[in-house]
Amino acid sequence: MTDNYGNASQPQNPNVPPPPPGQPGGQGGYPQQPGYGQQPGYGQQPGGYQPPAGGYGAGGAGVPGGGNWGGGTGDQSANGFFSALFDFSFSRFITLHFAKFIFILYIVVSVLAYLFWVIASFTQSAGFGLLVLIIGIPIALLYIIAIRLMLEFLVAQIRTAENTTVLAQRA
Repeated sequence: MTDNYGNASQPQNPNVPPPPPGQPGGQGGYPQQPGYGQQPGYGQQPGGYQPPAGGYGAGGAGVPGGGNWGGGTGDQSANGFFSALFDFSFSRFITLHFAKFIFILYIVVSVLAYLFWVIASFTQSAGFGLLVLIIGIPIALLYIIAIRLMLEFLVAQIRTAENTTVLAQRA
């Protein structure tokens, strides 16, 4: 007896339930993929993938293919910063150096703006002040979350560009 694909299969007794997925003999004897809850754990990559030695974004002069391609372990001096700042070909990135500073600055500005609005609203009336005091916290947190997501997106794009440059240089 053959199945729909021409593979040999054994006749199945209709009174016996089929074996659970992943057990031998299931669906024509083909090996089953792991079921729900049987996937590799968080941080484990199937196929034995290993992250690059030195971590992600640790490029620079030590990378095969050479060159300081932005970020990484390149020249961190003021001269290196200004040469990257005025690099009109945009082959070096400075965003990675400023992401932390921009995020801290945005948090400080958000807290100061929140405090300003609370004080200003209490000068109008106590009820309006309480309303701004209560409603302002979630709004400020949403703005902080939004800037964090935008910065993470930018950093991920830049690291992708850096890693792509390294792969192109190796090819």
